[in-house]
Amino acid sequence: MAVFLLCMGAFFLKSPDAYLNPQFWAEDAVIFFKQQWNHEWPRILVPYAGYYHLLPRVAAWLASFFPIGLAPALYNLTALVVASASIAYFLQRLSSVSLALVAFLGLFLTPTNGEVFGTLTNSQWFVQFFLLAACFLPASASHLRWIMPVLVLGGALTGPFSAMMLAMHAVLLAASRLPQRWQLTSWVSSFVSALDPWRLIALWAGGLTQIGVALSASGQKPVEFSLHTILSAIAGMSQTHTFGMRLMPAILFLGLLVLILLLILHGNLSARLKGLIVISCGVALLQIAFGSIKPKLMADVLGVGDRYFVLFKVMFWLSAHIALSRFAWLGGSRALMAIVLCVVLVAANNRSHLVRAPLPDIHWTEATRSLPADREAVIDIHPRPWTLTLPPKE
Repeated sequence: MAVFLLCMGAFFLKSPDAYLNPQFWAEDAVIFFKQQWNHEWPRILVPYAGYYHLLPRVAAWLASFFPIGLAPALYNLTALVVASASIAYFLQRLSSVSLALVAFLGLFLTPTNGEVFGTLTNSQWFVQFFLLAACFLPASASHLRWIMPVLVLGGALTGPFSAMMLAMHAVLLAASRLPQRWQLTSWVSSFVSALDPWRLIALWAGGLTQIGVALSASGQKPVEFSLHTILSAIAGMSQTHTFGMRLMPAILFLGLLVLILLLILHGNLSARLKGLIVISCGVALLQIAFGSIKPKLMADVLGVGDRYFVLFKVMFWLSAHIALSRFAWLGGSRALMAIVLCVVLVAANNRSHLVRAPLPDIHWTEATRSLPADREAVIDIHPRPWTLTLPPKE
């Protein structure tokens, strides 16, 4: 509970106006609120952007029982609880205070444009942390044994992340067939065999469902990947979103990432943590790769597309800490101090990009107090100049 409250406080500080002056943001209004309008049941089978959004759909349905003026507040509070619970669970499952501290700082003290904080739409980017911890850092049998697969399925049907995770899980399943004498993969078999089968079934069920929805989506343009574009995003844009600037040439940063991974795989780290690092880093890179094919949604500036780098930033600092700890002259405590100092320096250099800028008040409550009964209502929302068009209430 203490970790949950700490995360809740940190999320509040990242976007305080989302709770002190709650307002709708983008798809919260034009997708989840509008598509629930005039419907009695949750629209959980209505995909958006090529996949299902189970948690936002259920939240929108529950909020529909309350006065319309409270809708933004209910959406944002739901986002706060979901994000806080997801990150708190992830931190606790790391089973190490130093690892949890680095992950916490990597999330809350790295530069951001604030788009992922304080909105129900973007809470899915934090749900992925719950999925990673629940499926690939499973706890021993407990009273939650049969509840967790249900929660995993709910998370898997919220966002495209389960599809990426099952792809990485499939890679490790294949790697577990390699000769055990290979040091780089000798740990894979024990990692794969220790995972909870029921949680994996739930993950695969949700992931395959999301893939099916994406493949059946009508009007979707064929995805065109460019290796140059993907590598540029990983080696260049990821520096901007992690450090607030490009610290080194792209080729050197790629080399650094490879070196960090090799140090982790060759070290005496437990198979449990090696597996988490490999799968999480793979999912993070897949997110950047898919984001790179949408140049309007992701750019080499902090103001655009920061959501694609949320997982990367956390895993970069976490992996860097583990890699540094391998050097005997540094040791665990000195490595931790070095990483904490680096993150603090990055934060100090990006003070203007640590908190989401307050949104101008567009007076949602006043605008929705007396909606016309005979015609559509057009209401301003954020980001400007977005608007929400509502038909008469039936």
